[in-house]
Amino acid sequence: MSLKEVLPTYTIADYLQWEGDWELWEGYPVAMAPSPTPEHQNTGSNLVFGLMSQLKTEPCSNRCRVFYELDWHVNETTVVRPDVMIYCHGMPGGQWISKPPTLIAEILSPSTRDRDLIAKKTLYAGNGVKYYLITDPESRSVELFQLSDNSYSEIEASSRLKLIEDCEVTVNVSDIFQ
Repeated sequence: MSLKEVLPTYTIADYLQWEGDWELWEGYPVAMAPSPTPEHQNTGSNLVFGLMSQLKTEPCSNRCRVFYELDWHVNETTVVRPDVMIYCHGMPGGQWISKPPTLIAEILSPSTRDRDLIAKKTLYAGNGVKYYLITDPESRSVELFQLSDNSYSEIEASSRLKLIEDCEVTVNVSDIFQ
């Protein structure tokens, strides 16, 4: 008998009742890491500020929004909380989003590194996230991936990203690790 046959699985309805910080991956609870380090927070803040500043000058500013640590209810058994995202479906009507973000950025830390590089990358590609940005405060590096045929291909980190028809941003790598 496998673990999948004996471990209980959960739904969003269960998830919404839990205390503490969790994600839900295909029905299985995943504990969130302890609070991020100051370097992690600084990286995220710089990224959010840079993206928000650019979006304010774009014609899509009423449709594309930058969010920091907001739940995405992927389906009935999967909830994730990316570090940073650009969501191009207007302002969500509730406490979370249910449509795929256009860009997700994860900030690596020792406790989340493998999840972000493997499991979440696969999850995001399989659910239509157009761009996946991975930042590593420790090595001060950035990797940027673009979705094509349900898998990611790496592109230049400072590429101009077309979010939707009339909206583009650039990830300013030099500003992320100030």
